[in-house]
Amino acid sequence: MPSIALEKRVTAEVVGWVRDELGFRYVDISAALHASQRTVRRWSEGRVAPRGADRDTIEKLGELKQFLIAVFGTGEAAATWMNLPLPALRGRTPGLAFRAARVAQLIDLLATMESGAFV
Repeated sequence: MPSIALEKRVTAEVVGWVRDELGFRYVDISAALHASQRTVRRWSEGRVAPRGADRDTIEKLGELKQFLIAVFGTGEAAATWMNLPLPALRGRTPGLAFRAARVAQLIDLLATMESGAFV
């Protein structure tokens, strides 16, 4: 099991990347993670580590980050994709799916894209 200090650092890095690179606000991230804005802010500042089910949620967020980097290469390209309407999302943007707490759906979509399939 990772140390609390490591969990804090990794969580802060992942939440910070989503905020800084993808341009999501704390309110967006808190909606996607089903956590309060205060909790998300504390995670991003490295003041607390996620507990219980929040650990799994942060792991999914980290997985989303890794797929976005693998598929698009840069945060800027990933941020652009997050704002494009996609047929696979019935014309909605990945950003809307993120805000609607559909992180697992985005991971599945990115996994399909990484495999070379057109979506």
